[in-house]
Amino acid sequence: MVNSLPKFIDPVTLADKNARLTGSLSIVGFDRLAEFLFDREGHAKVNLVFFKTDGRPRIEGQIDAVLKLNCQRCLESLECAD
Repeated sequence: MVNSLPKFIDPVTLADKNARLTGSLSIVGFDRLAEFLFDREGHAKVNLVFFKTDGRPRIEGQIDAVLKLNCQRCLESLECAD
């Protein structure tokens, strides 16, 4: 199974170390998306890179997931991936 990400991080310390975090988050944890989802199964793949630019901590990242949304026309499941 895919790695789980920590619940809390210290971005400044991670930027000092030029760290990278990769793993997954359960779709169940995305509360603000819940009303749009047909079901809450699956995981989102997360890739975060921490670094400093001009002495300031920065984070760049990417999240990939396939979401099963409620189609507003037919009220069936509609997969959305981008």
